[in-house]
Amino acid sequence: MNIVKVLKKAFFYSIAILSLVLLVSSLVVYYYRDTIIQRFVAEANKYINTPIAVNEINVSIIDNFPEVSIIFNKIKIDGSNKKEKSKLLIADKLTIGFNPIKLWNNTYSIEGVSLENATCLISVDKQGIINYDIVKKQGSGESKNVDFDLKKVKLLNVHFIYDNQAIDNLIDLTTSNTSASLIYNNALFDIDASGSYQVHNISSRGNVFITEKEMQVNAKIVYDDINKKVGISPSSLQVSGSEFLTYGEYAFKDQQSIEIHLEGKDTNLNTISSLMPEPIQKKLCVYESAGNTYFNLSLVGDLGEKIGPQLEVQFGLKGASIFYPDTDTRLKNANAEGYLKLADIYNTKQGMLELKNIEGNLDGSEFNSNLTIINFSNPKLIFDFSGAMDMKSLLNFYQPKGLNSASGSLDIDISFNGNVNDLKSRNLQGRTKTSGQIVCKEINLSMESLKYPLQNLNGQFLFNNIDIALNDVSGYYGKSDFRLNGLFKNLLAFILLENEPIGIEADLHSKYLDLDELLAQTNSKGSDNYYFELSPRLKLKFNTNIDRLTFRRFHPSNVKGNVIIKNQGLHSNGISFDAMGGNVSLTGNIEAPSNKSVDVKSQISISGLQIDSIFYVLENFNQGFIIDKNLKGIVNAEIETSMSFDHYLNLEPASLEASILTSISKGELNNFEPMKKLSKYVDEDKLDHLTFSNISNEIFIQDQTIYIPQMEVGTNITSLKISGTHQFNQEINYHVVTPLRSSKRIDKDEAFGAIEEDVSGQSMLYLKITGTTSDYQVSYDKQEVKKKIAADIKKELQELKDAFKNKGIKKEKAVELEEDEYFDWDDH
Repeated sequence: MNIVKVLKKAFFYSIAILSLVLLVSSLVVYYYRDTIIQRFVAEANKYINTPIAVNEINVSIIDNFPEVSIIFNKIKIDGSNKKEKSKLLIADKLTIGFNPIKLWNNTYSIEGVSLENATCLISVDKQGIINYDIVKKQGSGESKNVDFDLKKVKLLNVHFIYDNQAIDNLIDLTTSNTSASLIYNNALFDIDASGSYQVHNISSRGNVFITEKEMQVNAKIVYDDINKKVGISPSSLQVSGSEFLTYGEYAFKDQQSIEIHLEGKDTNLNTISSLMPEPIQKKLCVYESAGNTYFNLSLVGDLGEKIGPQLEVQFGLKGASIFYPDTDTRLKNANAEGYLKLADIYNTKQGMLELKNIEGNLDGSEFNSNLTIINFSNPKLIFDFSGAMDMKSLLNFYQPKGLNSASGSLDIDISFNGNVNDLKSRNLQGRTKTSGQIVCKEINLSMESLKYPLQNLNGQFLFNNIDIALNDVSGYYGKSDFRLNGLFKNLLAFILLENEPIGIEADLHSKYLDLDELLAQTNSKGSDNYYFELSPRLKLKFNTNIDRLTFRRFHPSNVKGNVIIKNQGLHSNGISFDAMGGNVSLTGNIEAPSNKSVDVKSQISISGLQIDSIFYVLENFNQGFIIDKNLKGIVNAEIETSMSFDHYLNLEPASLEASILTSISKGELNNFEPMKKLSKYVDEDKLDHLTFSNISNEIFIQDQTIYIPQMEVGTNITSLKISGTHQFNQEINYHVVTPLRSSKRIDKDEAFGAIEEDVSGQSMLYLKITGTTSDYQVSYDKQEVKKKIAADIKKELQELKDAFKNKGIKKEKAVELEEDEYFDWDDH
């Protein structure tokens, strides 16, 4: 018990003595603070040859007891390069700690330095002038009153920038908390440091090597000030939670050279990914790995102005397991050997990457592969892959952006050997060797870029150098099905290079195609919007055989013919199909350049089509004056058209021109209101139901106007002659000539000038229907008016015929294409 009392007394005495010492020391320091500051500033001026600006200087013994501390608040230090305006150092607080015993003997022995909230810019300009030559040369201000024994160095929130413009090197990093000690002996500095860093950018010659990486450093460094060398003893480096062992040397006396080695310690997949760029690291960090993973890096050579050091990286997996936790999917027995070499780190485009013996087992599907890339700027690619892939397992293990779901399987056995840029030139493409095949088995894909899923894809893709043959490749897109046999030309160049064309020469068979789905915009599901565009990179030749097709109200069957796509144009020398009770055959061109109208020119021959079906399918031509319910009959016609659409398939009405040579048999005109109104002038009671024999006419469309030359219609009750114009704005001007069998309903005075005898002596009544389709009137067509109208129409129709005939000749020449040109690539 007595011992306890003694210890308690000793403790209280110690506290009292310590407090007394602290009090006395504080009073002494306070009393002599001005003297301490003045003497230190005087000594510092003997060593520093650049201006220093300080808002406030204080002295404290409490902050770093038992050291005496001089505290500089809001300090700024100019650099030695007078041409630069930026400061060498800007800090909120710089604290320098001294040995109080030596200070009492008038010696400033610096034992600690603390820097807070600071930015330190170390630079070398393009002429090689440095900004950190701030210490006076030996002899110019020599003093024996200052020595260094830096046992404690503290950096809190300090931003360091090293910018060497002479050799275009940049190091930009921030430390939130670093502690270090420094021992100086005969121009050698032994530094032991540990801290947390955020590396913002490490780059050289425009090549960025590390960006925005978090690092934890425990380093042992020896700096030789005479020989200008920095030696790194084996030190610990943690990057994104992965630990590395690093060692090496950096010398810069006569010329700069470096030898740095980095070895992964207890490495895994995250260890390797931690050194990769941020986008790649984010994709890999979601995986967990077990098993043997290795990583070794070396950077050796001169840091010259033109040639940089050599970088070599060895990495790989041996019997590893890679696990994706989100889907509980595991890649087993994973093996890979990786090797990256840059002969000159300044020229990363001349590097080489080799991945050998890549093997694995994904849910029972095994694969193996090899990949070599030589010269990143002009890459030679050597690649092979063999194995089976279950699409669902692959998607569970790796989820590429835009792919929502997948199922089915792929059997792959392919190889590639060649220079990628050789694919640009037809003369060099033969140097590229590709072989093998991909077999699709019941593939189903749902992708964000596709409005509907691709389902039940089966078939064989056979690789033959730059071309791929399609053997019974079939599947469904939405409601549409397809089966392709043919050749994809230049496919590899199309995939690997920008602005390269692709050629497709194939036979297409489909039981059913739904153009409403195929032409619908991807982002307009459930709408009636369409979008039509032909890629300038697409060259295509299809022989089609489609059993059924749907587009709005158009439902043709037995669609056969050829389609050629080239230079953003679609051409056909012959397509035929059954529709609307008859048969249609056509030839034509569609030109669809980007950001311009879709121009359509065609020659159409129709045989035996039901006229009411034509009006119904074509949605009554967007008018309600005469509709499908008013008409019956069988139509034969020869049609030439020229028109333009926007890319949403909206017709530009002013562009429509057409010549229609048509005949109608077994015709009926039912419940047509203008005919009913003729009953006021004609002694007929069945004008609501007219049947007529064969009629023929040549109709023209131009300037948003339909021109109908006079034609004679023999009906079940009378004979009529009809002519006139019908404008797209629904203004009408029709002329009707009918026999006058009775004058009971005619006011002869009112009808004066509208009745005339023909050559047989038959009285003919001239009427006109004018106004709009929603507001029109039937009236007498006076003699003095009808002759002028007849002459005008005759003249105008003759001009239209001549113009259209000349246009047709030019058009025929424009569609004459040589088959050999379809896939004749231009050399680059």
